[in-house]
Amino acid sequence: MGSPSTQYYLEGEDYDPRTELAMIEEDIIKTTAALRSLYQRKRHLKMRINSEYCSIRFLPPEIIIEIFQWFIPSFSQTDEAEIFTCTPLFLGSICSAWRAIVWATPTLWTTVNMRLRPLDPAVNDSRAELLAQWLARTADLPLSLRLFSDEEIPWNTPANPGAALEVMRRHAARWKDLDLRIPTSCYRFLPRREETLPLLQSLHVNPPGGQGERKHVLDMSSSARIHSLSLSCVFLISMKFRWDQITDLQLEAFYVDECLEALRQTSQLESCTLRNIIRGEDGHAYPGTPLCLPHLKYLSIDNEKDTHIGSLLDTISAPDLQHFSYCGRYLNHCAQICTLVARAPGLHTFSLIRTNIKSSEIFVQLLRGLRTVSKFNFVAVPNPVSAALNDETLSLCEGSPSNGDTLLPALQDLEYCGPQKFTWPAMLQMLKSRQPDANSSAPEPSLEKQQIAVAPLRSIKLTLTQHTKHTDDHSHGLEENVISQLNSLSGMKASVTMVQGQLPRYGV
Repeated sequence: MGSPSTQYYLEGEDYDPRTELAMIEEDIIKTTAALRSLYQRKRHLKMRINSEYCSIRFLPPEIIIEIFQWFIPSFSQTDEAEIFTCTPLFLGSICSAWRAIVWATPTLWTTVNMRLRPLDPAVNDSRAELLAQWLARTADLPLSLRLFSDEEIPWNTPANPGAALEVMRRHAARWKDLDLRIPTSCYRFLPRREETLPLLQSLHVNPPGGQGERKHVLDMSSSARIHSLSLSCVFLISMKFRWDQITDLQLEAFYVDECLEALRQTSQLESCTLRNIIRGEDGHAYPGTPLCLPHLKYLSIDNEKDTHIGSLLDTISAPDLQHFSYCGRYLNHCAQICTLVARAPGLHTFSLIRTNIKSSEIFVQLLRGLRTVSKFNFVAVPNPVSAALNDETLSLCEGSPSNGDTLLPALQDLEYCGPQKFTWPAMLQMLKSRQPDANSSAPEPSLEKQQIAVAPLRSIKLTLTQHTKHTDDHSHGLEENVISQLNSLSGMKASVTMVQGQLPRYGV
């Protein structure tokens, strides 16, 4: 019986276990002291190595700060695992040298992400004090704040986190970006209407658990600089803003009449996204005349609930519209979309994303209305009965003189993601007919002067899945001769990717 350093007594007539235990305890004390000394020496050596041999010590502080700023997530990033991990507090925990730099750099602290929970009042006070210290390190710089809450907080109890909100409110004059993902019942902790927010530029509102109560009003009508506004699952009547200053608007889970009322008030709107429009009305009057949005350049509609939005499409007029994207369960509003497009003579980008098209006739009707579109992005539904690019559609897109009514005459860039329902000979024939020298070497006549004139294709990107089997040929496979012919297309950039399984939700 013994240890690496000591041979203890062997049991015999004069053996006393108490003596052996005392010797072991003495060895433990000596070994522990030796380990403690070794750990201290190890720590000293690591600090010396970091100080003398670490390459970062040779960088000027300005470069180190730039690296740290790239480490901190931007406010546009919403991945909670990242924004709650990559913080200045983490950087400051690495070593004293880093901590000195981080603590003295206000720009690293200007983004605040906080999750609100009902906690013990003492814990809430401690969190409020930590938040106050955090904000004190920002000097007088503009702030970007994001507040989370996973559940309805009992605000009428001492456990509510109102103390933290009060700390933030003291710095309201410096708010630049505000993301509120908290219950509507806590809006009373935000600045009142008479309190100006001179720097506030963007606001995102998305309460947990869906729509709150109408009586919970968010009034920021005194903040004239808000130009980017995102609202989700709230009542429009409870939102008070300077609508005439907003240029970027995103609405989710709003009624059709609410969408029209918001558009009516945003006279300076340049970009608009409408998601998950819901059935029903909320008491707003429909415009009696067409609603003209003279500055609107980008419009995206995600109608997954398949709500009847014909009145919305019929009412909107956007003469300066350049980009239009539509996603829906079915393409039930083809005629209204074509009418809206016809009122936008400058439209050059059209995206149709994951929308079932019941027949090729409807698809051709849509394409026939896209006379000015130069870039067409089509993400088809992997549904056997839904229309997609096929040989018939491709033949109508050919730029030959015999085709007097070419679909997509201004098309220059084509992106298609979906099942392959065309044959490669048909695709290659269409591509060759749309080459710059396909018809003649003479200068191309303008579309206004000659209806059959078509623009040359510059690029095509195909992401294909679900190959259709043909018994008479193998024209659907991407064979070497097909690749060779694609590469030989003059003045055109072609990209083809064959994939298996499900397509990306919003294309590639």
